[in-house]
Amino acid sequence: MCEEIPFYEQPLVIRRQRLINNDFSIICQNCVAGFIYHQLGLKFLTPTINLYFYPGDFLHFVQNLHYYLSDCPLVEDQLAPQNFPVGLLGDAQRQIRIYFNHDSTFEAAKAKWERRKQRVNYQQLYVIGGDAYGQPYSTAQLRAFDQLPFQNKVLFTGAAHPEIKSAYQIDHCVINGHLGQWWDHLASVRGSRLFEQFDYVSFLNNYNEDE
Repeated sequence: MCEEIPFYEQPLVIRRQRLINNDFSIICQNCVAGFIYHQLGLKFLTPTINLYFYPGDFLHFVQNLHYYLSDCPLVEDQLAPQNFPVGLLGDAQRQIRIYFNHDSTFEAAKAKWERRKQRVNYQQLYVIGGDAYGQPYSTAQLRAFDQLPFQNKVLFTGAAHPEIKSAYQIDHCVINGHLGQWWDHLASVRGSRLFEQFDYVSFLNNYNEDE
C-alpha cells in the first residue's frame, strides 16, 4: 500500500519500516545526506554532512574517493571570501574545495570531517550529486558522473537527460535554466523537500549482500 503513496508524502515511520539496509554511507554533494540520515534515525556514516562541493570538485572527490578519505591533507582556505570555513583537501596537484557552510570555525569542521570519514562503509556506498549554487553540471560532467564505478548513484537534474542513466529530474526546481536548490521545502507538501520526489529508501535498499 505504501508504494501507492508518493514518496514525498510517506510518513517517516513508513520510510523507516520499509528500510532494509541500515549500514550504508551516503557520499553526497551537499547537506541532503544529513537530511536522509536524520529522517531515517541513523548515525552519520559519512563525512559529507553539513557542507557542499561544486560539481567539478565533487566529481574529482568521488573519482578518487579512497585518496581523499585517506590521510589526505585538509587545510583552511584563508583567502576564501565566504563568511564560513572553506577547506582545501588534497595535495597541490589534486586540491579541491569543501564549503563547510554550517560550521563557525574550520577547526570544528575539520574535527567532524576526520572523525566521520573513519566510519565510511566502502562496501555500501551511495553517491548523490546535482547542480548546486548556480553551477550546473556540464555535458562532459554529466557523462563523467554516469561513468563513476559505483553501483548506486544518482544525479539530480532540472531537465530530462534520457542519455544519462543515473540522472533523475526534480520537478518544479529550475532556476536560470538549471536545477535550483533541490534541498528546499516542497511547496505542495508541508515538511517535505524537493529531493524527496526521489524514493531514496528504494535506492538505499538496492544493495548486494555478497559484496
